[in-house]
Amino acid sequence: DPYKIFLVNFKVGAASNDAVEDQIYNIVQSSADGMDTDTISALTAAIPALDRQNAINTLLISKKLVISKTSAGVLKLKVNTSTQLTGATDEEQAIYTLIEESKRKGIWIRELRDGSGLSQIQLRKVLKSLEQRKLIKNVKAVGTTKKCYMLYDLEPDTSLTGGTFYSDQQLDSELIHTLVHVCIGYVEGRRKQAIDNHPDDIQMQKELSAVRPQEIVDFVLEKRVLNVTVTLEDIERILDVAILDGAIERRSDGKVSSIILVDRTFFASRHGTMLNLSSRRRLYVRPRDKPPDVQVYDRVVIWKLD
Repeated sequence: DPYKIFLVNFKVGAASNDAVEDQIYNIVQSSADGMDTDTISALTAAIPALDRQNAINTLLISKKLVISKTSAGVLKLKVNTSTQLTGATDEEQAIYTLIEESKRKGIWIRELRDGSGLSQIQLRKVLKSLEQRKLIKNVKAVGTTKKCYMLYDLEPDTSLTGGTFYSDQQLDSELIHTLVHVCIGYVEGRRKQAIDNHPDDIQMQKELSAVRPQEIVDFVLEKRVLNVTVTLEDIERILDVAILDGAIERRSDGKVSSIILVDRTFFASRHGTMLNLSSRRRLYVRPRDKPPDVQVYDRVVIWKLD
């Protein structure tokens, strides 16, 4: 048990001096990751060893400092910033502190065992006690059957739940499908508006067709398209799906736009040109010799004849 080892090492010497305790506390506080005893000794070389040991022991007993264990098994002293439980055993307090430090990401049972030095039986007993008191809860992460633990009142991080697109540990395919269509519809609507406003200026159409992802987020939230709240990160993920499907493209500035394909209401002439029946504009399609100032959209090359 690392706690017993630490206390045995320092439970000797005369009564500690308040000034020594303050100095050691401040030194430990300066390191967010904690500090091992060798470093503390080096930084307080002017303090007698027995006074230093007594001061550390007093700080541990008063719970101003706590002991932590790195993944390499090194014991360190850290300033205690955790909640102190009333009527809890040392083991319960230690486990609660480890869980509290994990915040919304939670902590796996193996990490609790390694960090506390408790046996499997001891750990399960402590966890059961804390769960019964509604101080902690276990959460099953998406894609695994393993449990992790977090404080009872916290909402799990999206890395555990899968975020907006998961419901009861299952991927919500219908929600994703709906959002993809909403995003594509919004982007295509912007392109149509640009074409209507600038029917003879392809470059202006292309520029005004571009949409910032945040605009789509604002649209979805304002129109209450869905019963769930979406974030910019959610929409970015959905846009990635639409991009892979070939429905939209992402520009270098982060905006997205609809991929313009040749209208299917075309017919070919003997001269290798095509006529758009909706706008009465003649367009070349995939000629062998590309003239200058050609506009390229996805797999189709189009430009207007003079």
